[in-house]
Amino acid sequence: MVAQLESLDLSMGVLTDEGAAALLDGRPLTHLKRLGLDHNYFSAAMEERLRTALEPFGVVVETSEKGDEDEDEGEVFRYTAVSE
Repeated sequence: MVAQLESLDLSMGVLTDEGAAALLDGRPLTHLKRLGLDHNYFSAAMEERLRTALEPFGVVVETSEKGDEDEDEGEVFRYTAVSE
């Protein structure tokens, strides 16, 4: 199924470095035209890793906005930008 996709939009979610690494380590995404990752929680280093891995193949990687984490008593809370 992944091989048939032209665009994958995972924006406005709670994707972290671990999830972004899983994307890169899974099925190749180099056939995509666009990967939407706006408003997630991965680091600048992971953003660079995503761009380095995908942009040479012509994939447009969208990462313009980052999510805002809340901390309370040592716990980190992440929220989707849009929910039901």
